Amino acid sequence: MSLLSCESLHAGYNGKTVIKNISLSFQEGSMVSVIGPNGSGKSTLLKCLGRLIKPTEGRVFLDGRSISMLNSSEIARNIGILAQSPSAPEDIPVHCLAAYGRSPYKKIMSSFTKEDREIVNWAVSAAGLDDKRHMPIGRLSGGERQRAWIAMALAQQPKILLLDEPTTYLDIHHQFEILELLQKLNKNCGLTVVMVLHDLNLASRFSGRMIALKNGETALDGNSDEVVTEKNLYDIFRVKSRITESDGCRTALYTGVA
Repeated sequence: MSLLSCESLHAGYNGKTVIKNISLSFQEGSMVSVIGPNGSGKSTLLKCLGRLIKPTEGRVFLDGRSISMLNSSEIARNIGILAQSPSAPEDIPVHCLAAYGRSPYKKIMSSFTKEDREIVNWAVSAAGLDDKRHMPIGRLSGGERQRAWIAMALAQQPKILLLDEPTTYLDIHHQFEILELLQKLNKNCGLTVVMVLHDLNLASRFSGRMIALKNGETALDGNSDEVVTEKNLYDIFRVKSRITESDGCRTALYTGVA
């Protein structure tokens, strides 16, 4: 049984359909990138998977149960979501931001337990922010701030992490830093990672599986050898390219537009 799946999914906004007839499943411990042109439905798909929006048709399943039948706390204990450009007060310290990840486990007015503190400390450490735990997030670099949000998601102890453009606005050094962190969490903690990425070469390098959307539908689904080809990049993105391979990683060199 897959950990997370959707069947015949349709969704959109203000009466306009954005994704249509999408059926996918995600296995435990996988690391998946969702790619596609702007407006192809990548973020909408992620929001449906995390129950941030309700599909107009179709269903999403978590551990074989319809996600629409689960309460919000149960979903949050299983699925961590990192949206594009999240925001919080600039003066909140890293460890306090991470502590919000324990909310799904707390009752109203209940106090933090020793276990909660241990989990928050682990999450901050796992995100590589031990030396920044008391620093306000407003004083962090872009990569460090993204790590702080990942620490908050980790404090939820989710089985699945959904990330919408986790490397947006980061330079190449910090992009690698964040993706290497996610890869480490995937391998060492068994965390299932589903992320929307714009950079095809980074998706190819860090994902065992790539799903390409076009016009709101699943156009491609496979490993980088199957997805990253000159024909596919032309068909999906309307770009001309030359594909090279090194250390088992396929890289697209863009040569022009259609």
